[in-house]
Amino acid sequence: MKENLKQEKAITLIALVITVIVLLILAGVSIAMLTGDNGIITQATKSKEQTEQASDEEKIQLAVLGAKIDDNGYSESLDYKRLREELEKQFGNQKLDVIEKGYGSFLVTINDREYYVNNDKEIINSDNMIAINNLEELIDFREKVNKGNTYEGKYVYLTDNITMSDSWTPIGKYVSSDSTENIPFKGIFDGNNYTIDEIKIDSTNSGIGLFAYTDNATIKNLKIGEKSSITGNAYVGGIVGVAINQTTINNCENHAIIQGEEQIGGISGTIENGIISDCSNKATINVSTYLAGGISGAAINMNISRCYNISTIKGQLNIGGIIGSSDGSVVSSCYNTGSIQANNNAGGILGQMYNSGTVKNCYNVGNIQTSQSTNKKVGAMVGVFNDTKTINTYYLKNTINNGNDIDKNCTEFTSEDVGSLYQKLGNDFENDDENINKGYPILNWQSKSKI
Repeated sequence: MKENLKQEKAITLIALVITVIVLLILAGVSIAMLTGDNGIITQATKSKEQTEQASDEEKIQLAVLGAKIDDNGYSESLDYKRLREELEKQFGNQKLDVIEKGYGSFLVTINDREYYVNNDKEIINSDNMIAINNLEELIDFREKVNKGNTYEGKYVYLTDNITMSDSWTPIGKYVSSDSTENIPFKGIFDGNNYTIDEIKIDSTNSGIGLFAYTDNATIKNLKIGEKSSITGNAYVGGIVGVAINQTTINNCENHAIIQGEEQIGGISGTIENGIISDCSNKATINVSTYLAGGISGAAINMNISRCYNISTIKGQLNIGGIIGSSDGSVVSSCYNTGSIQANNNAGGILGQMYNSGTVKNCYNVGNIQTSQSTNKKVGAMVGVFNDTKTINTYYLKNTINNGNDIDKNCTEFTSEDVGSLYQKLGNDFENDDENINKGYPILNWQSKSKI
């Protein structure tokens, strides 16, 4: 009986719609006016979709807030399980899918409508999500940025590996810190764990990398391939040359050889007021003057965590396995196994650190070599330091030559101590059971079983 009533209502509604359309046509309204791009029915459909989208976003926002409140109060992190539970409360029996995108971000699909949600409660709908499927689309994206489209509020993502065919012009433009000609990227770029390879840059400009300049951007889940080579003047990095204003770089890996005059890094040339986490460098970094690091040449007021370098870092002054020089930053749960070669001011983690910086839960096993015969400033953790705290740091015996006082705050270990070292370093580390790092402790995100 109920089924018959439903069918009768549906038939009645269809008949009503047909009647309205017929009346509109009789009144002089054409089919085009009804169904064209700006037609009545088309506009009504768009209005309905916009209303549904606004409703979705409001409910997702409530779900995110709910997911961050637990028995212990408000949590800064966004958990997959709790978010899914809260979304199910908000959307009931509607078709729902949630995919983790890393670092507190998720792709939420409601009835085939997609939304990117991050840990800061930012919600980006499908209208502002841009897929890059191939090199031509990456070039098109680059050209739009370089003409002034910052992509602020946009989520840009790769759907496949990309191999370059010609020399690369960076995304964005950097001239100088106060130049009105600077052009930043301000959106979210998600590599989706794909690789961009054969990047070839040989430039005399500053601000060189896949990206030249970012401002309050996010770049994550991206690998720069082994056949890449990037050369510039100053501020040269595999991912970005200059990054400012809360730029966040997560889960990025560099295999490109990086070279330049000053401020050179595997991930960034210089970065200020942001976050770098879970990143690695696996290729030679060579600076002709000063400031080079496996992760960044220079870092100002940064939080750098769970990063490592395994390759050679070469330069004259302020050369470190992770950072060349840092001002007021916190470097935690990082390690270096690569060779550090400098004239002076060299450290396993940093060449130089000042203004109340902190290094904690880090270790170095790379050889640190300096060519200067007198007044050497070499440290297992930091070469030159001012107001720097080193907390729970370790270095392999016989890896430094004539180190300075910073080594008094580090604990020396030998090959016999390696088995228990990961326990001393804290929860971000684990034992290298899979021989990923020649038996030395690895970061827990490196484990093959967790990739």
